[in-house]
Amino acid sequence: MKLISKQHDYYDTVLAYGRDESIVYVREPSRDVLPLPGDLLPWAVADKYGGPAGPRAAVVFETHHPPYPYWQRYGHQILPESASLSPYFHEAFLSVAGTVYPIWVDVSASRHDDPAAVGVCGTPSLESYRAVVMDNHARYTDRDPHEIAEVEVEIFEREREVERRYENVRDRLLAHDFTDLHIEQGAPVLLFASTMTLDIEPVRWEGLPRNSVVMVRNPNLKDLGFQRILDPHSCFQQISQFIGGVMPGRQMPMVQLDDKHMVQKKGFDIKYSFRKRPTGK
Repeated sequence: MKLISKQHDYYDTVLAYGRDESIVYVREPSRDVLPLPGDLLPWAVADKYGGPAGPRAAVVFETHHPPYPYWQRYGHQILPESASLSPYFHEAFLSVAGTVYPIWVDVSASRHDDPAAVGVCGTPSLESYRAVVMDNHARYTDRDPHEIAEVEVEIFEREREVERRYENVRDRLLAHDFTDLHIEQGAPVLLFASTMTLDIEPVRWEGLPRNSVVMVRNPNLKDLGFQRILDPHSCFQQISQFIGGVMPGRQMPMVQLDDKHMVQKKGFDIKYSFRKRPTGK
């Protein structure tokens, strides 16, 4: 598989073993808002007041340093940088070649970075949370980046009935096949998150339908900590086989390559340019 991308991802190392030039992946991240069926949205289940319960959430506190304030979302307030030192996470879902995985997204980081970025988060384990805290302190303070952070993770609890409904819808989402949506969006990797999780300016999330989700096409899997879930070879193989096997069979639009990559792929003839040469008949 040939990659055309401005950013590096963890499975790119597999290219060292060779690549199939006939399969091209233009890995350009972008973000949009779209509706999904309500029975696939865990965060849309009703709480005891009738409103959406929202995504599963967690916050990280350090135990040997004064706590920093963490952020609660109200409209489009700008997040202070200090607040990102105590990461606030929401559960989101990543579909890779049609297979859905649960992940955790750093809500605070999504306010600062590139419009298509989501921030480092990783799987919901104590070690991955500790890594996020250490990284934030190294970026925003004069702390030694190798100083081990002692952290506590608090997962916000909800009523048992709300959590039961959330789990039921979550199971349906994890079992759903998003192949057709991948082909429609022209991307083998899609991230789905609540409108309460990722920033979608200039769209105002307050006025969106209840079944709206933020969809990120081709997110950076390394930033999502996905290497802890799927090894580089398996990830590369899934994406490559999906682009080369599934997408063409569903009439995915052909990728338009620029002249530079056309020369690398097919060569260049000074006389005929990229046109087909005469057959001699």
